[in-house]
Amino acid sequence: MSAIHPFPGNKARKTPDEEQVSDRERALEAEVQALRAELAQLRRPAASPGPAHGLRSESPDPYSSLFAALNSVFPIGMLRIQPDGSLIQVDQMLQQIFGLEEQDFFNFGWMRCVHSADVAVVKEYWERGVATGTSTSLEFRIIRPGSEDIAHVIARNIPQFDEQGRLTGQLGFVQDISQLRKLEAEARIKDELNRQIIASSPDCTKVLDLQGHVLQMTARGCKLVEVDDFEQVRGSDWTTWWPEEGQNLARSALDQARTAGGARFVAFGNTFKGTPKWWDTVVSPITDSSGQPVMLLAVSRDITETHEQQHQIQRLNSELESRVQERTSQLATVNERLRQTLHDAQTLYNKAPCGYHSVDADGIFVLINQTELDWLGYTREEAIGKMTFRDQVLPEDRPMIRDRLQRLIKGEKLESVELGLRRRDGTTFVALLSSTAVVDEQGRFVRTNNTLVDISARKLAEHALHVQRNFLQTVTNTVPVQLAFYDRDLICRFANASYARWLGTEPASLIGLHLRDIARPEDFATAGARLEAALHGEPQQFEGLRRFPDGHEFYASIGYTPYIENGQVQGLIIQMVDITERKASEDRVQSTNRQLADALQQAQALYNQAPCGYHSLNADGVYESINDTELHWLGYERDEVIGRLSYRDVVLPSRVPLLEDRMERLIREGSLAGAEYEMRRKDGSVFHALLSSAAVRDEKGRFLRSNTTVVDITQRRQAELALQENQRFLQTVTNHVPGVIAYLDAMLRFRFANEEHRRLYGLDPARILGLHISECLPALVWQEVQPRYQAALDGQVQHYESWRHTVSGEDIYIRATLLPDIYEGLVQGIIVQIIDITERKRVEERVHQLNDELEMRIRERSMELLESEQRFRLMADNLRDYSIYFLDAQGCITDWTDSAQRMEGYSPSEMLGQHYAKLLQPDNPDEASSIAAQMLRMAASRGQHELHSWQTRKDGSRYWAHSILIALRDDSGELRGFSKISRDMTDAKRLDDLMRNINDELENRVVERTEQLLAANKDLESFSYSVSHDLRSPLRHISSFVSLLEEHLADKGDDTTQRYLGTIGNSARHMSQLIDGLLAFSRLGRSAVNVMPVDFTMLVEAVVSQIAHDTEGRVVDWVIAPDLPVVQGDALLLREVWANLLGNAFKYTRPRERARIEVGWSVDPAVGYTFYVKDNGVGFDTKYAQKLFGVFQRLHRASEFEGTGIGLALTRRILERHGGSIWAESQQGEGSTFHFSLPFEGCSPSDSSHDSIPSVLEP
Repeated sequence: MSAIHPFPGNKARKTPDEEQVSDRERALEAEVQALRAELAQLRRPAASPGPAHGLRSESPDPYSSLFAALNSVFPIGMLRIQPDGSLIQVDQMLQQIFGLEEQDFFNFGWMRCVHSADVAVVKEYWERGVATGTSTSLEFRIIRPGSEDIAHVIARNIPQFDEQGRLTGQLGFVQDISQLRKLEAEARIKDELNRQIIASSPDCTKVLDLQGHVLQMTARGCKLVEVDDFEQVRGSDWTTWWPEEGQNLARSALDQARTAGGARFVAFGNTFKGTPKWWDTVVSPITDSSGQPVMLLAVSRDITETHEQQHQIQRLNSELESRVQERTSQLATVNERLRQTLHDAQTLYNKAPCGYHSVDADGIFVLINQTELDWLGYTREEAIGKMTFRDQVLPEDRPMIRDRLQRLIKGEKLESVELGLRRRDGTTFVALLSSTAVVDEQGRFVRTNNTLVDISARKLAEHALHVQRNFLQTVTNTVPVQLAFYDRDLICRFANASYARWLGTEPASLIGLHLRDIARPEDFATAGARLEAALHGEPQQFEGLRRFPDGHEFYASIGYTPYIENGQVQGLIIQMVDITERKASEDRVQSTNRQLADALQQAQALYNQAPCGYHSLNADGVYESINDTELHWLGYERDEVIGRLSYRDVVLPSRVPLLEDRMERLIREGSLAGAEYEMRRKDGSVFHALLSSAAVRDEKGRFLRSNTTVVDITQRRQAELALQENQRFLQTVTNHVPGVIAYLDAMLRFRFANEEHRRLYGLDPARILGLHISECLPALVWQEVQPRYQAALDGQVQHYESWRHTVSGEDIYIRATLLPDIYEGLVQGIIVQIIDITERKRVEERVHQLNDELEMRIRERSMELLESEQRFRLMADNLRDYSIYFLDAQGCITDWTDSAQRMEGYSPSEMLGQHYAKLLQPDNPDEASSIAAQMLRMAASRGQHELHSWQTRKDGSRYWAHSILIALRDDSGELRGFSKISRDMTDAKRLDDLMRNINDELENRVVERTEQLLAANKDLESFSYSVSHDLRSPLRHISSFVSLLEEHLADKGDDTTQRYLGTIGNSARHMSQLIDGLLAFSRLGRSAVNVMPVDFTMLVEAVVSQIAHDTEGRVVDWVIAPDLPVVQGDALLLREVWANLLGNAFKYTRPRERARIEVGWSVDPAVGYTFYVKDNGVGFDTKYAQKLFGVFQRLHRASEFEGTGIGLALTRRILERHGGSIWAESQQGEGSTFHFSLPFEGCSPSDSSHDSIPSVLEP
């Protein structure tokens, strides 16, 4: 505790607490420097250490007042140490931190509190600090007497020197940071919970760059947009996924997210397989530490089903309106009474940085400050006495607000709680609420005082942190390397998606499994020694054959990298790279080399063992001697050659001049190197031979003859041609390999190079053959890699990575492998392979950058978490209408909060250690245990489990509970326990039951009213049918007697009489037409609808053809859509619809010189097929549009246009019986358009028997 140094590996971590303490140290040093003059007078040269046990003497100590003053400002323990290392003084704060009395510190008594694992390090650095007198710091653990809890402390020291620079002692400072370490652990658990929540999100989550290009997308997102391989859409412009209108919305959302902090829109868009869907999309920025957006997060939810339901609801609204009208009136009366219960407000606190308000016993605002009014978007007049605070709270938090108010009225103290508030404009924010009660002199409740702090920014930061952690996991899943982390016990703590293939499942399923349960038994057995070495800190790199459980085999490069922290191996990082292709290439190169070596050995063996040809020539080139081998090759007998033939007779004529020149040089020089010639046999065939010649001279040096060795090299020539072809094939293959491949001989000279040298380094592969590698590399690069090439020549495989500059000016990151070519124990050369891994390097750098940002944000959040932990505890103990308690992994209660005690009625002593099944069904323990076990399993597998049920309190009362059981896991994914949150929903349950009863009553009333209308409609139909038949008889009499009267009068009647008789006859005929229409209208209500496929194209053409017979010289342009669909319906009735609509169009365009009648159609997903008939006729006033479809209703005089007024009424009834509808649009003098709709599937059998809406005669 004097000269204390940090643990190895701790220097890189500097928390905000350490930075603050460093500032405090500097302040203390300045103050100590200022007091040195005064302290120098108080010191004594022969200062006695005090009593034998090391305590200071009773004389006045200047440091006591200094320690007391500092303790009042800083929560730090302090001590003094003499130059020899003896402890002479400790303060009260240090005694409190260690839990020791002052006398217990001396003679190293405080070392008994140091954790056994840290004792050696603390002693070592104590002794070193005393010896060197330097300022240092160290974090270690202590265990206070009488407690098993471990506390974390940071100790620092400041040496003191006199005016001559001699060490006079040291001041030590000790701070308890246990709470900070606990908060960091809880933060990691919360981060893991957030990661699991995002992974289970049902939405399509994407990460975009600032220009809108897709970088990442969750597996659930790929499934929603129907993308089989994410690589197909990686880097694509996200806005192009939408149709034209959706693209504009998407671009606007991206602009807002880059500048305003977020945007949301709803738009239609097809999936990549053409499935039409509606999407609710939120785009928010992912910012760096300075708050600047670096990426965008787009979350799209499939709301297709909801969107379709909304269309259906819109169609049903009109029908439901009449049902709920009576109930709406009652609810309006109730709401009016509620609004009249608000009270007056009191004084406001306008300028506070947080919100203040007070509410009465009913929860109505009586005081509110301007800050909170600005947050909520209301004025003081709108809030005071008129609004309740719970109305501004999100619905899920309102029961909690009611409960808190009741507890305040009872005099209970409440802790702060987080809740969601809704502003006037509909937006929401998160606030921290603190509440106290104000009572009068008699202790009666008057009002509450509440404080609101806006913590939305903190929530957004936590969300962004979660998104980045999820993005980091996604990035590792896309790396084409199998990655996993195992602890010292070889238990899997992390695995990416590629590594999870060993069990054919998700990465999360591997967490907690031993390596032997994942790897094949034979692989685990053979890797035992390497695993042991890696656990002792020795990295392992090797290659081997591996096989997945599905049978797939591959050759892998395997690495075991120890993870070292605080000087100890904490686990292993296992990475495997599939190098099957590289291994195959190496095998092919080695095979080729072996073949070449065999060929050379065979050629050498043939040269050494096979008999060669020998002959001697005189100065004229005539054979003097020749051996049998050469004679056999040439096909001659010895007598035919000796003295008769010369070399000119056994070579090709074209080669004779060369041999003559060779002969002259041989006579002149004495010996010649071997040369190849084509030799001609006696039969005229030719073979290749190698001739080596030497001159034989006499004692005076005169030429006598030549001795020539002839070797048949025909097979060698063939082998060389084959080798050249093999070399060409090898060159072609390697030129297409994505990487640099070369072969250097033992002198480091190029013997092979592929085409990739030209692209990356600008080197011609053919020109560099034979050059030393140093001549082809820049000097700095050669200086860097020379030791590695030398090590490869020594037989050591070399792997390294580095940045390189290409000939095109581009910087790339390469991974190089140098493989020694060892033959018969000697290194013959080096196989060089260089691969461009720039993209992987950039991904790694991005991951490191994200990790650094994540660490920085965690440090920034640590202090906030320190404050929020207390608020969370207060909130959990003071929830209203909510309860929360915690369980261990077996379901036994470990923490029973005050809120749980209030809701369930049990005290902590009754519940701690008990299984929570006790709360489910007290009267049936066996069934309760079964239900509890099932809930625990579901929560552990899914992350959480929800339940709505009746619960029984200790006193026997029942309440309707909404319970959530949440699984709590640590960083490694291990289940640590559960938290259970319950909400009292009894009032909501009763209100729901009441509304259900009211709806049932309304349904019964609607059914009764419908039956009454149907009965009235049947009576009206019977009446109209009877009236129509009864009226026919007098009409027939009128028509008959008019005809008789006309015959009787003959030519006797005057013009007036004839006009009167004509009017009577026309009126009778018109009346007959009206009766016919009325009968048809009545029969339609009783006739059945025969549903069958009806081709509207043929039907319309038939109706138009019939109308065209009566054109009477009119010019009519018929514009008929050529692709009218086939619908389901009654062909005769639907023909009547087209006949009425087209007939009316034809009739009302009569005044036009050139009439135009257009028929078209479209598809409406909500209603089905929609058709229209449009004309350029006289039109009508649109305010009478609905009147058109009544019986006998006309908008034009009969003198202008004939008709009965029954056609459109009949048309409407036909369409309604088919489940459709009709409506009209018009503008007087310009024409009319009649629209009607029919459902896709046609009318149902129940619809065909009667009208969906009762038909009545309209006045």
